Amino acid sequence: MDTEIWIFLSGTDWYVPHLLKLVLSFLFTLRLLVLVLGERIAWKDDLSDLVCNSTRVGCHSECYNQFSPLSPLTLCSLQMIFLCVLSLANLWYFRDNTYRQLRCCSLFAKGLIEGAFLFTCVQLYSGIFRPSSFQCNLAPCEQPVTCHLLKSRLKDDFVLLMVSASLASLSICVLAVCLLLGKWLYNTGSSGEKLFKKLCLNYYSQGKNAMLMQSQTGYNPCI
Repeated sequence: MDTEIWIFLSGTDWYVPHLLKLVLSFLFTLRLLVLVLGERIAWKDDLSDLVCNSTRVGCHSECYNQFSPLSPLTLCSLQMIFLCVLSLANLWYFRDNTYRQLRCCSLFAKGLIEGAFLFTCVQLYSGIFRPSSFQCNLAPCEQPVTCHLLKSRLKDDFVLLMVSASLASLSICVLAVCLLLGKWLYNTGSSGEKLFKKLCLNYYSQGKNAMLMQSQTGYNPCI
């Protein structure tokens, strides 16, 4: 049971070193806690936290859509959902030893999810953080309208924690892949070296037997 919990929290299995698995589990748990606390403290109503100096109907909503096409809380929630689905797949689908060799794919998938989250975050907000104030020039607003985001510092801290944890998790995934690749190359090299030594030994034995036959009978197989 304890092993299954570690597998779920880390999203990996036996092929990852214990220390890296421990750090991945900590980062996953930390993000879950930050997500729950952030929703209760900073993200109760992100739309209401955007204040614009306009009274026209529909202006506030249009400015919010321009300001934040996708809420950081929603983006982080989607990321955690994908990570949970990956952990469940790794826990249940790959439990059978038939798929044991495919378990390394979960490590690549985890790194892909982390990288996709970071890339989407940067592309959506032209950086990690959303601006605390901006000018809105969309209809039906007056030209121009100034909007300010309340609790911007608290929300920036939330995003910073999630992005930092995701970046650390991505780095650990890359490190684990490098370790696995190095281990595979080492094992492949050792197997090749053993095969080479075996072939050399067989060749030496055959040559020695041929020389012994030639010395006893005078027969030279090369003639």
